[in-house]
Amino acid sequence: MPLRILVVIICSFMMSCSTEKSADLQLTNSKRIVDAQPLGLRLFDNGEEEDSLVEGDGDSIELESDGKITEKDKETGQKQDAKKWVRNKKDTNVAQVRVGNDEFLELKSVRTLVSVEGIRTRTVVDHVFHNSYERTLEGDFRYKLPDNASICYFAFYPEGFVSKDSDKEVALPSLPTAAQIHRKKIEDYFAEEESNFGKAKIAHAVPRQKALQAYEAVVRRGVDPALVEWAGGNVFITRVFPLQANQYYRIVIGYEQTLIDVEDVITYQFSCADVDSDFMLVADKSYIESSQMNVATPASESDEFVSYQTRVRNKNVVFRANLTQKFITSQDEKQGITYSYGYVSPQFSSPQYNSRSKRAIFLLDTSLSQEKQEFGMYVALLEKILERNRDIEEFNVLFFDVSSGWLQDGWIANSPVGLALFRDKTQVMHLEGATDVTQALQHMVDTPWLNEQNANVDVFFLSNGQHNWGELSLRKSMAKFRQKLQFSPHFFCYNLGLGTANTVLFDLLNEFGGGSFSSTMQLDELAVAHRRSTLFVENIYGEGISDLVTAGSVKVLYPGQRILLAGKITGNEARITITGRIGTQRKSFVFTVPTKSSGSLAPRAFGELVVRKMESLEDPALEETIVAYARYFSIPGKTCSLLMLESQEDYQEFNVNLQKDSQKIENTMVKQVLENIDASLEKSISSPKNSFMYFWETLKDNELVKLNPQNVEELLSLLDDTHFTFSPQKLRYDFSSQKEGASENFLFYIKKAQSYDAKRNLSGYLRAVSSIVELKSQESSALRVAGYLLLKEQVASHAVSIFTRVRDKRPFEPQVYRDLAKSYAALEKYHIAALYYEILISGTWNERFRQINSIAQEEYAHILRKITQETRESFFQKRLQSIAEKTTQHNDITVTITWTTNDTDVDLWVIEPSGEKCYYENKNTRSGGQISDDVTQGYGPERYALKKAAAGEYKIKVNYFRSNEARISDITFVETTITTHSGSRDARTRSFYTMLTSSKEETHIDTLKW
Repeated sequence: MPLRILVVIICSFMMSCSTEKSADLQLTNSKRIVDAQPLGLRLFDNGEEEDSLVEGDGDSIELESDGKITEKDKETGQKQDAKKWVRNKKDTNVAQVRVGNDEFLELKSVRTLVSVEGIRTRTVVDHVFHNSYERTLEGDFRYKLPDNASICYFAFYPEGFVSKDSDKEVALPSLPTAAQIHRKKIEDYFAEEESNFGKAKIAHAVPRQKALQAYEAVVRRGVDPALVEWAGGNVFITRVFPLQANQYYRIVIGYEQTLIDVEDVITYQFSCADVDSDFMLVADKSYIESSQMNVATPASESDEFVSYQTRVRNKNVVFRANLTQKFITSQDEKQGITYSYGYVSPQFSSPQYNSRSKRAIFLLDTSLSQEKQEFGMYVALLEKILERNRDIEEFNVLFFDVSSGWLQDGWIANSPVGLALFRDKTQVMHLEGATDVTQALQHMVDTPWLNEQNANVDVFFLSNGQHNWGELSLRKSMAKFRQKLQFSPHFFCYNLGLGTANTVLFDLLNEFGGGSFSSTMQLDELAVAHRRSTLFVENIYGEGISDLVTAGSVKVLYPGQRILLAGKITGNEARITITGRIGTQRKSFVFTVPTKSSGSLAPRAFGELVVRKMESLEDPALEETIVAYARYFSIPGKTCSLLMLESQEDYQEFNVNLQKDSQKIENTMVKQVLENIDASLEKSISSPKNSFMYFWETLKDNELVKLNPQNVEELLSLLDDTHFTFSPQKLRYDFSSQKEGASENFLFYIKKAQSYDAKRNLSGYLRAVSSIVELKSQESSALRVAGYLLLKEQVASHAVSIFTRVRDKRPFEPQVYRDLAKSYAALEKYHIAALYYEILISGTWNERFRQINSIAQEEYAHILRKITQETRESFFQKRLQSIAEKTTQHNDITVTITWTTNDTDVDLWVIEPSGEKCYYENKNTRSGGQISDDVTQGYGPERYALKKAAAGEYKIKVNYFRSNEARISDITFVETTITTHSGSRDARTRSFYTMLTSSKEETHIDTLKW
């Protein structure tokens, strides 16, 4: 029986066996532990780690003690206070360097240096990896950050180190003294430290497209770059090159993190790798009093700090401290500005529970990511909500991933029978696929029995909200949902601490009414939290503190909820005032903010909050400001990556200015910028054409792309929203899909997708394909594989979405415009296909893409012939005449291949009826067959053309000559397009999509009989 099913069965059994609660909705005693713990929950005392209740479960959920640290706690090491949900951090802080499909460098040693300033921490993790392979490699250094964290520093020591004693492993420097790192910049400390690895190169924040192009260009020269890219959620991938054979390499990554306090206690956790690790933590006494660590006692202490240090292996290190300040305040030395950052929590009583809707909908995420996000916890919460809220008379559950489906059609009574129906479904539930929130919301408004005029319904959103399929613009999704919405929903979202919750989505859902809740509550309390009285926030302003910015939108607060905010100190005294109302009562809350500067972490915390807030608004007009903040405070993410090049000259070549614009930061009042966002954002949301126009204007301004825009602009003037609009295929939710276990290897899902008959089970096919995206949502090569798999089965509507994401990441590569043109052509949206062909042929691209223009023109001519059969528009007539003059008019046979992996060499072979093989060493055959130049970089294309074909069989093959030389192994997907009678109205085209896995692999594609 699969582990997932076992978890849910036992969870359901334990729930059903729990003592029946009374319906008076009183909170459980704060000293009691919830009585119905689903499997995967375990007690956690004093930070010590226990074996999971499920064998092999490295990602379970703990119930962690909260409350103040007392002297008795220190003596006994035990706590008896209320318990809350906290995630075991075993899946964070795990570092690996992948150099092939399943090949990794060996991690040899780790050193960790932690600075704690109140609710904010900085963690610097120092790694040594060994390349034991007999070749130079490029590696993907993958690192998953804990919740509420962002990368602030990356350094690579490119010289490598060869140990003189083969039996002795290379070690990192010893731990410093606490005074050496207390309140010190990372780069300053490492600059002073002696190392066997030579001098470090430090990465700088650069706009992501420019960073990506510069990195790849420098790699092709064989020198030493590195690139830190956001990979979705809280995962970052760093590409480093070169990794010389049999050498040791040092990689340092630093991140800052905001901790959540529970009753003035902060908890910091770090999962140590399964190698010997030196660990040091220094806590600033300006913000804390008593503290403790589960694996060490204080090593040193002064008036300014307390430090801990230890040597550990495969341990979860836990540090706790009592806060004296909820704000941190420190000065940016370069600007002279003092920043403050922290939480406020308006305290108001809510002794009674409000009556809510008698109908409830549960949106339950069944995507692949929930396998690690503990789907069972959401199941437990759903059952507890139904149990503790007996005035919910009817409910239903909408299960969703890339598709969605109701538990049953119509409302279900909140009764043992209804609950049993839900349990029966979840016992056989298979978690797979990507997360598509957009289609789940649309499913709701397309359901007649739910979407009734003015009906009040409470909607419980049980997902971390990491939306990564379909329409990715959350604001567009909400606008589309609002257009068709007839019932009145109140959305309640839950951040259970199970992963990186998408608070941007939570904020957008809460705009319909409702609220968001965190894992700091007990399960019983969490189940009824939505019924508490709320504070409707009307205004937040400061005195002695300016430019106040909050994390997310703050409109409604429930008792105990916090507001995370930051600002600039302008006076000797500072206060923040929150005004609002509870029912008809006016309320005002005043919070004093410390103005004395201590430590160094507040400025970047302010910058991080600003960048994340602006990125969430999806407004192109904000990009310049976002880039300025991301570069100044070194914040990688959606807008910027961290780039490390060989020399100052390399940065200059790619027009990367490393001088950070502090003046832009000083002169920008963020609050005012946010309040004055142009209405053009709403315009782009409501109009598909306007949405494209934002991309087009950005592309024209992109210094990485050289375009002649005249024909594109003329064509755009002929198009309206109807040309851009199409409807994705509707999917049936499959409750009975194949029940294999989940995998983190995307090859597993490629093979699984290929095992489906997509015409009979499109939902199952898309769940498998989209799992590739769920695993690698920001990796262009994986996205291309998913796109080709979708085109293979003629699921072009979803392919458009995938290739649009690649377009936005890599607009400087012409291949993606061809992919989009072919996808729109498959949808018979020929005008938009023409638009993308026009962009492609109007560009001057890198020399390694030199052959794509001529091939694109031949394909474009075919599209133009289709358009001119339907319209007499002079533009298309003129363009057909112009393009046809430049292309070969008639070929009996044309074969074109392209592939998904950059810097890879795939060869096209065509064996003619005579037995002669046309390929890169025999480009011209006796029968007149010709093959284009051999492409060894980029994605192709290579093309075979034969003007007059002799009768017989033409065997078409591809040879995977070489994967990326810097990788041990890489899969690539090849698209083979076979066209007969090209250049005429009788032209016919077939496409084949083939996966290649091994170098020198020869694969037969098709035999064409003439």
